[in-house]
Amino acid sequence: MDDETLHNLIRTRFKDEVVGTTKLVVAYDNAPFVEPEGKMWVRLNIQHSITNQTEIGATKRFRTYGLIIVQIFIPIEEGDVDALILAKTIRDTYRCTTISGVTYQTPYKDIVGRSGKWYQINVVCPFHADDTQ
Repeated sequence: MDDETLHNLIRTRFKDEVVGTTKLVVAYDNAPFVEPEGKMWVRLNIQHSITNQTEIGATKRFRTYGLIIVQIFIPIEEGDVDALILAKTIRDTYRCTTISGVTYQTPYKDIVGRSGKWYQINVVCPFHADDTQ
């Protein structure tokens, strides 16, 4: 699967399963964005790692590994309950499942803490996807 397809599958899952009908403000990679004032928002980032050849022969299979990093930002001094609930939703959305050729592994939380005027919690989910030639 090419990178554009892979990224679109990950973003679509995020929009459908996490954002849904909420008014959650999301910053997507290289898309226009205005940081909201005084309300929770997230940044969705897709990072690639390495690609290995996993099968040889007439049909070759290549596996690309990467990370989905969802950075959750909440205003300082408003508590972390809403961010932790959102982090659980994100974890449950991507936890140990394969959908449309993308295998999501076990997500984990990384509590960053204060980051400027925001309190930040990251949810990191390793994934891999195959491409054949």
